[in-house]
Amino acid sequence: MSQKARPSRAFLFRKGTTQNVANLKSMHGLVDSSGLRLSRAACFSIIASAIEVFPKECMGGVCVKTGDRRKVVSAVPYQVAKRSNREIISESSYLFGTLLKQGGFRKLGDYHSHAFRQWDVLTPLEPSGVDLKELPIGGIEIIVSIRRTNKNAFYLKQASSHAIHFACGRYRCVIGAFQRLRGYGRRKIPLYKKLEIELGTAT
Repeated sequence: MSQKARPSRAFLFRKGTTQNVANLKSMHGLVDSSGLRLSRAACFSIIASAIEVFPKECMGGVCVKTGDRRKVVSAVPYQVAKRSNREIISESSYLFGTLLKQGGFRKLGDYHSHAFRQWDVLTPLEPSGVDLKELPIGGIEIIVSIRRTNKNAFYLKQASSHAIHFACGRYRCVIGAFQRLRGYGRRKIPLYKKLEIELGTAT
């Protein structure tokens, strides 16, 4: 894992309530080897959320239809999140997952952005140690790295099986997905795997 990654955001899990932590863990279903399929509607929502608050970080939830563990159909920003340039905190994660159950959807995980300076390189896209420590085992996080440049461009493309690249005016974004695994690696950083992420259709 790159040591270049810096602290990002932290979930607020209502510490001291083990039942809530158990509920959060149960929301995150394991993804099979086929990875995730991100609808264009969800992709645009994530990117718009990241651009809107840049250079601060955005945070939100992503959902799938009940019974589906692969196709992300919607992404909703947490509008009341407490933001700084290097951290974002929100109580909405738990509430969002509870509300979705009433509409035939299931919360798959969360997303958040990593905001970079103009001259920084957006790849390789990796979660920070803070990101991983705040995820429950099996938890899924979509991360969008974003920076602002001096040149305009417009494109949306599947750059690889693990990354989607997007340009909107001066902004450049890379989107990837990760899942926390059991166990720890060097410096007691939780293990994780990079999920395949496919750019889907408009819905």
